[in-house]
Amino acid sequence: MVYAYFIENTGGEFKDNSCLFRYIKEQNISEDNIYIDTADNKDELDALLENIEPGDAIVLRTVTDLAEKRSELLHLLKELQDFGILIHSIMEPFLNGLEYFDRLQGSIEISKYYAEKKRRLAFEEARKQGVVGRPKIPQEQIETALKLYASKLFTTEEIAKLSGVSSSTLYRALKEQGQLFRIYE
Repeated sequence: MVYAYFIENTGGEFKDNSCLFRYIKEQNISEDNIYIDTADNKDELDALLENIEPGDAIVLRTVTDLAEKRSELLHLLKELQDFGILIHSIMEPFLNGLEYFDRLQGSIEISKYYAEKKRRLAFEEARKQGVVGRPKIPQEQIETALKLYASKLFTTEEIAKLSGVSSSTLYRALKEQGQLFRIYE
């Protein structure tokens, strides 16, 4: 049995379903086999998932209509693939067939590899330029903040504004000096 599923345009993001409508018409998919949800309600998807059987096919505009989060999508696609459900995605033809979860998972792993490689290269470049880590606060600024703190006239928020030293840096400096904290906030 061939089913169609899509998200109806009811608000926010516009979804162009015209390519799916053409496909439904070309394949003569029965109205009884078309499931339509809104972006905030997936009751029809739940009903579809209850009706499908191994060997059935689901035609989609995009697989992203199936779930709101990547983890939910991967979980659902894994279950559908294991159950033997064919997928035909209009917008992601590379996922069509029965091994869509494996293809998508492989694509995600490749993307993660290149993202991590890009991050490592950027980190190495930043380290060479000396811009890795916390920026160094001039000792004079820290001493000014400590003096303002010792005066007991200002809150840590006021000290941060006056000296340009954040409260966390001030507390770190006080801890290094062995002074007790006093919080006005």
